[in-house]
Amino acid sequence: MGRMRCTRTFEVAMIISAEWIAGIYVAFALAVLGLRKGPVGAVRDGLFAAINLGAVFIVHFAARDPRAILVFWVYLAAVVGMYPAMRILAARPVYFWLAFALPILLMAGVRYTPTAWVAQELRGLQEVLRRNPDFSLAPYFLGISYLAFRCSRMLIDVRNGAPWPTFVQFLGFAFFFPVMSVGPIHRWTEHREALENKTTFPVSPCLQRIGIGLAKAVFLAGWVGQLDYSQMFFDGHLHSLVDLGIAAVAYYLYLYLNFSGYCDVAIGLAGLAGVSVPENFRNPLMARNLKEFWNCWHITLSEWMRDLVFSPLAKKLVTRVGPKYANHAIAGIILLVFMLIGVWHGKGWTFFIYGLLHGLGVVANYYYTLALKKYLSREEYLSYMANRWIEAVGILMTFCYVAGTLFFMANSPTQIYQILHVLR
Repeated sequence: MGRMRCTRTFEVAMIISAEWIAGIYVAFALAVLGLRKGPVGAVRDGLFAAINLGAVFIVHFAARDPRAILVFWVYLAAVVGMYPAMRILAARPVYFWLAFALPILLMAGVRYTPTAWVAQELRGLQEVLRRNPDFSLAPYFLGISYLAFRCSRMLIDVRNGAPWPTFVQFLGFAFFFPVMSVGPIHRWTEHREALENKTTFPVSPCLQRIGIGLAKAVFLAGWVGQLDYSQMFFDGHLHSLVDLGIAAVAYYLYLYLNFSGYCDVAIGLAGLAGVSVPENFRNPLMARNLKEFWNCWHITLSEWMRDLVFSPLAKKLVTRVGPKYANHAIAGIILLVFMLIGVWHGKGWTFFIYGLLHGLGVVANYYYTLALKKYLSREEYLSYMANRWIEAVGILMTFCYVAGTLFFMANSPTQIYQILHVLR
């Protein structure tokens, strides 16, 4: 999915020139700005969907290779077919959760369908698979995880009283160009309200946000990325543990600048379209523990997991086990949620380990907080939390832990072996 594994989120489309892609972004901005002046209705919804589908196709599919163009039509057909299936299933309460699961099942099918089986059906993949055993169809289905989470959350909004989108509204929401490849995961209720009420945002702040995002993602991330794992360790020389530490910090900063930068671009572009999408980062580098980190990093993913996985499971399990074991039940659910977050990020045991390590870290913080509240008075606890030295130590420990665990998300098993092999 990028230079390492899940970075360089937009660079998969860089087969064509950056100037051409910039032109598409400008054209998209002008088109949606023009639509903001038109009357609300079916025609506007259709044009909005067409503009978003066209931008997604040109930037992320037509700019790649012929296989990607074919995948786009398969992708579109799958999402088009998903809409009536979701409506039919959701109409009967007994099948509601199956309707909710449909987008996630599509995502899982794309990610985890054995490539060897697909290759038997598509002869062109056989040679690709021979040359690259780790080949996956998932990168061709750009933004499938974000699309799946948006569409599943849409079912919850509909159940809670929001009207069903029309077919063209659904396409415009599912393939909303600004958030297609990197999020944030915005909600149907916010999307619909913005379009129906013709929400407008000042153009200048939106352009400023885009400029800041590009500066972070292209210039600063590119500069910091010169010291990450891919640049540091695959040069045929031996390296020290100091180099490993430098690469870990550089990759963490690179990932933050790249990811948050393109989210800034997405938020700015969405603002030009009159759609408010939520913030996805809130200074995570200064988090004092892992729980706080996940409240500041990829915020919309954390909220999706909290609202749709953690809270329902915690409510049911705590009720079943009773107050005596409630804390242990909550800790177990935390661990499960972070294992899901790990496999959501990518396929393979390294992503599972990444999620597991973060789950263990959040569970440790959970029990530590319970112990503090048990053995300290309220005043002592508040004093402890306000202590600047304790805060500084917490920030440093969290930064180092996050940077260290990203080793498993940054590198494939083969790359991990190569890095460990050249450490002296």
